[in-house]
Amino acid sequence: MLHKQEQPLSKPPRALLMTPEQCAEFLGIKINTLYVMKSQGRIPYRKVGHLLRFDFDEIVEWTKDKEK
Repeated sequence: MLHKQEQPLSKPPRALLMTPEQCAEFLGIKINTLYVMKSQGRIPYRKVGHLLRFDFDEIVEWTKDKEK
């Protein structure tokens, strides 16, 4: 039986989706603030079925844009 060699992950997998709670914690804001920002179109988000998710890479890029 052949075994695949596991390679260490140097960064999160592509399209890592965060829950609203995870995203709020990552950004250091309250969950209610995140929902307000989402409803105002101020933060990128995705719908996966009926679930609200935030793409890690998009949020990182979004925070870089806000620093300018």
